[in-house]
Amino acid sequence: MKKIITIVLTLLFLSTTLAFGNVMYEIEEGDTLWKISNKYNISLNKIISINNIKNVNNIYAGSKISLPELENQDVLYVVKSGDTFWKISNMFGIEINEIKTRNNYTSDYIEVGEVLYIPFSSLKEKKYNITHTVHSGESLWSISMKYGVTQDDIVQVNKLSLNSYLTVGQKLLIPQYYSNKKYTRSNNYGEFLDWWKEAQYLLPINSIFTVKDLKTGKTWNMKRTIGANHADCEPLSNEDTQIMKNIWEGEFSWERRPVLILYNGRKIAASASCMPHDIQYLYRNGANGHFDIHFPNSTRHIDGQRDEEHQYNTLVAAGLR
Repeated sequence: MKKIITIVLTLLFLSTTLAFGNVMYEIEEGDTLWKISNKYNISLNKIISINNIKNVNNIYAGSKISLPELENQDVLYVVKSGDTFWKISNMFGIEINEIKTRNNYTSDYIEVGEVLYIPFSSLKEKKYNITHTVHSGESLWSISMKYGVTQDDIVQVNKLSLNSYLTVGQKLLIPQYYSNKKYTRSNNYGEFLDWWKEAQYLLPINSIFTVKDLKTGKTWNMKRTIGANHADCEPLSNEDTQIMKNIWEGEFSWERRPVLILYNGRKIAASASCMPHDIQYLYRNGANGHFDIHFPNSTRHIDGQRDEEHQYNTLVAAGLR
C-alpha cells in the first residue's frame, strides 16, 4: 500500500467552492496519474487541475502531488499515536474488515501518519418497530412529530403513501432507531454520527438539548423543531439567543462554527450557523425563525446538496481535523 505522507488542513476558497482535507501523495516507481486516479477513485482531470499539471507524463518517483477528499463521501482519517483498527472501527461504527478492505490492508499493523479511507456508506441502520394505535384527529404528520421520526419512515415501514387515509384504531408500526456510543479522540470532541442513519434519530424532532461552541466552550439551549435534511433548531429563550450572538461577535451570521450537541448523555459532533430564517415554532426568544445545525453527510434544504464548510466543521468537532 502506498503511503500518503501529510495532511494539508488549510481551507482553500476557489470562487464559490470550498476545498478541504487535501493530502500530499508521494509518487512511487511505476506510478502514473491514471493508476493513481483509479486507485483512489478520484477524477484524473481533477488531479491534473488542482496540481496545475501541464504534461501528464512528466511525473517521477519521489515527487509529490495533492489529492482531494474523495468524491464518494468517504472520510480521510489520519492515524494517530495509540490508534488500532479496533479503536478506529469503534470511532466510526464500521467493521474492521470493511476498513481493511477499503484500504487494501492485510496486516493488523498501521503506522502513525498513515491516511485511511473510511467507507461511510458501510454504516448499518439499527432499528426496531413499536406499535401505535391511531386515535381520532391524528395524521401521519402528528404521529411522526409525536415519535420524532419522519413521515417517510412511517410510510415505508407500513407500505403506505403520504396520501393514505388513517382510521381510528388502525395499527401502525413506528420505527425506532438506536446508535451505540462510539469511541472519541478525547472528551473534548463529539461522536461522528451520520445524519441519515444515526444523528437525526438520536436527536429527534421536539428534543431539547445543549449546544457547546467548540472554540469558546460557551453553551446555550435549543430545541429541534423540524428539519429533514439537517436539524432546524430554535433557542429556548432570549438569553440563549444572546449567548449565540455573542459567540458570533454580536451579530446574526451565516458563518459556520464547529459545535458539540449534548443530549441524553451523548456528545455529538456538529456544525452550526447563527442566522434565523423561515419557519419558527418558538416565540419571545429574541429570534425570528430557526437556525441550521448540520451533521456528517447532512445536506441543505434548498438544493439537497452538502454544505462543505459545515461538513468540514463536523470533522473538526469530532477531532478528525
